[in-house]
Amino acid sequence: MLYQNPLWKESFPDPSVLRGEDGSMYCYGTPDLWEEGKVLEIPILSSPDMVHWRLEGSVFTACPSWKGGKRLWACEIAKIKERYVLYYTLMDGEEKPRIGCAWAASPQGPFTDAGFLIAPEDALGIWAIDPYPVKDEEGGWYLVCGNYEQGTCMFPLSEDGLSLCGGAVLIAPGYEGVCVIPHGGYYYLLGSLGTCTDGEATSYHLVCARSRHLQGPYLDREGRPVTEENKDQKALWVVGRSEDGRGRFIGPGNGSFFIDDTGEIWLVLHAVDRQHMFLADGGTKRVLCMEKLYWDEEGFPYTENRQVSDKERPAPCLKKEE
Repeated sequence: MLYQNPLWKESFPDPSVLRGEDGSMYCYGTPDLWEEGKVLEIPILSSPDMVHWRLEGSVFTACPSWKGGKRLWACEIAKIKERYVLYYTLMDGEEKPRIGCAWAASPQGPFTDAGFLIAPEDALGIWAIDPYPVKDEEGGWYLVCGNYEQGTCMFPLSEDGLSLCGGAVLIAPGYEGVCVIPHGGYYYLLGSLGTCTDGEATSYHLVCARSRHLQGPYLDREGRPVTEENKDQKALWVVGRSEDGRGRFIGPGNGSFFIDDTGEIWLVLHAVDRQHMFLADGGTKRVLCMEKLYWDEEGFPYTENRQVSDKERPAPCLKKEE
């Protein structure tokens, strides 16, 4: 089976992907304006193969109103114990981002909002955004939150994932759209940098640092701690824009990942399609894309040609042959 980017025709920023107990893949994204003029409060897509998709509905029927909530973005989901717990960013009534969570018994929902989880002042004075749940080497759950200006921080979670059980720890320099991939004895921290909604000038891209421990330190290829000064080395780029600037997809970032039945790791992310760049209201449209990760001799990940491609290519294997 072949696939081709984009995976879904409508705008689908900040995708989060998860495989359900039924074997289907589920994807959740930031609310955005669709062609029919509607906005779904965290739309839910499902697919048996990451190629054919259908809309299942949305996590919420309206934006949560706690703390004067105005809009949602950048969610991530994980199965913790017997529940599917979804973490989301909410812009509050004071125009400050806060982190909340909701849970459901199945990936399709219905979801029950558990409400407020993290305030800006909880995050070492950092505006925590783009929450990403991940297990450490001992099986404990943590929530990694990004911020491209002030630093990437991590919070320990309770056993059910619905509350915090400790304060924030700074683990890396300022990234947003973070994703943590355990692989080969390392934790790979993928972070997004640049601008993501500037039309042709969109500069989003993904870089990667790694650590033997979830808590860090995260190191570059030379084994040096990644800092604000060296966090955007070209040598750490996973996916960006073609050197000549003429690629169809630009501004890739805010990724999530899954592992197919052959053990291959796939990155699901958004990018700007230069053939269909704008929404009806003039905003920059970000579409759902997928790229397989490759690993270089030093053990760092990259996508084919370090780009998002519009070519037809083999799809992930999601059903093992008997």
